[in-house]
Amino acid sequence: MNRTITKSDLCWVIIKATGLSMTFSAMAGLFGAYVGWVAVKDDLRPIRGASMNPLKTMVFVSVVPLAVGIYLLKSGRTIHRCLMSVPAEVGEAGHGSIDPATGLSESELKAFAEWLERHPEFRSRAQLDQVALFRDAQRSGR
Repeated sequence: MNRTITKSDLCWVIIKATGLSMTFSAMAGLFGAYVGWVAVKDDLRPIRGASMNPLKTMVFVSVVPLAVGIYLLKSGRTIHRCLMSVPAEVGEAGHGSIDPATGLSESELKAFAEWLERHPEFRSRAQLDQVALFRDAQRSGR
């Protein structure tokens, strides 16, 4: 299957890579907190009221990125939806309603359909790629 990468695909790659990075970083932080705890636990026993706040802080600072990293790896749908959404101002700028699948206004959808009729070679591409090519053609005046 020979197809180009879309904006949606690229967003998923970035989301998953960020999740993987955050998970590995958090795991390293938890490992460091454990090693630090093992190194000082015997030294802190004789001291009454010894505080473990630095250790608790280290665990908290590692657990939050771990949770976010796992979310991004397992799902990340909300982040993807936010990245792929069309800004609200676009629909309010007097262009009419915006098609959520393409991000085009009603007038742009008509022009897009006409453009696609004139360029049947782009029909086999993904819809988001077609829209990107259409916008490029509009900007260049073709």
